[in-house]
Amino acid sequence: MRLPLCILLCAGLLASGACRSKEAPAPAPSVIAEAPAPASLVAELSVGNPKETWQRLRLLGGTLAQALPSSLAVLFATSLGLPPAAAGNVDEAVPVVGVLLAREGATEPDLVVGVHVLSGAELVASLTLGDGAKYRKVELAPRLVRLVSAPGAAEPRGALGVSGNYLLLASGVDALREAGRFVAESVSKRARVEPGFTLRANEKVLKSSLVARLRTTWQARRAGLAARDRAERDAKGRPPDFADPEVLLSGVDNTVESWLGVLESSRDLSLELTPEADRLQAELLLSPGAEGAAALMARELAVGSLGPLLELPASARLGLLLRGDAQPSAGGFGASVAKLFGERLNERDAARLVTAFDNFSRARRGATVLGFVPSPAPGLVLRCELSENGSFTDALTEVLALVQLPAVRSWLGELVGTPTLEVSQAASGERRAKLRFRRAPADPSPLPSTLFLSFRADGGVGQVLLSPDEKLSLTQLDAVPKLATVTWLAKGQAQLGEEAALGLFADARLALPGGPDEAPVLLSFGKKAERISLGLSLSAAALPAVARLFALEKSP
Repeated sequence: MRLPLCILLCAGLLASGACRSKEAPAPAPSVIAEAPAPASLVAELSVGNPKETWQRLRLLGGTLAQALPSSLAVLFATSLGLPPAAAGNVDEAVPVVGVLLAREGATEPDLVVGVHVLSGAELVASLTLGDGAKYRKVELAPRLVRLVSAPGAAEPRGALGVSGNYLLLASGVDALREAGRFVAESVSKRARVEPGFTLRANEKVLKSSLVARLRTTWQARRAGLAARDRAERDAKGRPPDFADPEVLLSGVDNTVESWLGVLESSRDLSLELTPEADRLQAELLLSPGAEGAAALMARELAVGSLGPLLELPASARLGLLLRGDAQPSAGGFGASVAKLFGERLNERDAARLVTAFDNFSRARRGATVLGFVPSPAPGLVLRCELSENGSFTDALTEVLALVQLPAVRSWLGELVGTPTLEVSQAASGERRAKLRFRRAPADPSPLPSTLFLSFRADGGVGQVLLSPDEKLSLTQLDAVPKLATVTWLAKGQAQLGEEAALGLFADARLALPGGPDEAPVLLSFGKKAERISLGLSLSAAALPAVARLFALEKSP
């Protein structure tokens, strides 16, 4: 039986191919592999929905931001010195992507950013072809073109390039060559989609680049502080009376190394910024590894709601929440304070100080909140959950009596004036104390010469009020509205989660008086879905105040 001609032909072709394969492999097609991650990579970054992100930022920025171009494409083109026609090629719906690099020998990190365009080839042609072209194209690497200025044209800032359908802006040519294709081909696949900004670093980067640079920076700073301490000791011929810098630096060393250990043992780090109608929301997240310092921290963090922080009076300008264990413990705070006085405390007084602070620690548990209120009179407010209501006031009285110890009395005498203490019982059930500081009439100390304390334990909560106004009482503060009634803060509490180990509320007017009427800032440190979390909410009113604060710090 005869086989059809087509089958015979196919069989012949397959047979010839098989024979050829025994003699030599068939030539491989010319395919360029996807660009690998640069060895100097520190972090990947992306801006999701650039058009919507830009519109939100303009609204948050107030009247000054409204003067900026409403179109992000126009802003890109004008910032890069590109012809206005190039703005029409920018695709505002696709994420902006980029990387941070820490190349060996560089004093500052390098940046490579990619902006998606409708057609990279058409963009290159429009910029490099024609008699009036301001750019020439140079093949920098496979699938990577650099745009250099034509003779007589101004040089662009940094280095411009195109890879695929991404217009690339780099801080230098080497950075463009090293990471240009990686940004366009790889980072773009992992980019954020929703409005806002995201920066990510993986485990390899955390261990090899970021931690090493942070450790080097701290060691240089520490060496400078230690040298200044030695110079001051030599000039005075003795150590300071309190807070010996050697002791403080040792403590900071331990803290820095602990946090670097957390970074080193994390699987990844991400920073997210999300502009909203009434705030700029920021969140730093660490994913702990299976074991190590990060995993230990995630397991042992005592967390809970930010609610106790919002129980401060609504007039508060500053509030700090610290979460402790649900069960009281003596801890080691008393011993730490005793170390700050060093040999100036004799053995008996040191034991008394340690006992007083440890008793106070045992009287408390859970959440402790410290706040500052400017009205109806200035005062510091302390609120803490109690383990035994009856011991709180006695323990606090013991701590106050420590001002009578010779070492403490001497230190306070040089700092704010020689102290005297009077403790009494008020008719309302509160305990009252008066602290006086005797000093020379010409002493310029800003601290009032007399301070009044009110303290009590009620309903499982201990409260303390410290004020220069004798008429201000805890009973007065009980009747005023609380921070929980402020809508912006209530929303912030819900966004930052219910697993906070530390919470901080501040009003930007505290740093810059005369600013907007309400400029709240809310910060939370704790956990979120098994990740270590640091969250920050900046109100729209606080943004210009914070910007002015940085401007003042940078001004000569």
